Amino acid sequence: LYFAGRIPTFVEVGDVQLVPPRDWHLMAYAQELSTGPRIHMRYALDYLRAGGSQAAVKALALTADQYCAGAGSDADMDEALAVLADLNLLADSGVRHCRRRAQALRFSGDVMG
Repeated sequence: LYFAGRIPTFVEVGDVQLVPPRDWHLMAYAQELSTGPRIHMRYALDYLRAGGSQAAVKALALTADQYCAGAGSDADMDEALAVLADLNLLADSGVRHCRRRAQALRFSGDVMG
């Protein structure tokens, strides 16, 4: 229905802007995917990337933050930072995640990390 032009991509009632049905469904599916394994959270980011509303952008930033926080290895962190860069969120939260990772490595005995 969306591609047939029957589902609105922008919904406004009076002065209040509502979440369009398409973005609402993208956000609901992404939320469900985020509760699963790490690879599913990566898929959730791809779904949220397709959204265009402010609510979808906020959900994208939150899910990207959770994705980076769940990095368990250096390779996972490198991949998570690449995703942040691809989403243009690296400047907002990349430094915070790098510092969090370095602190976790120091606490585990890896002084060079």
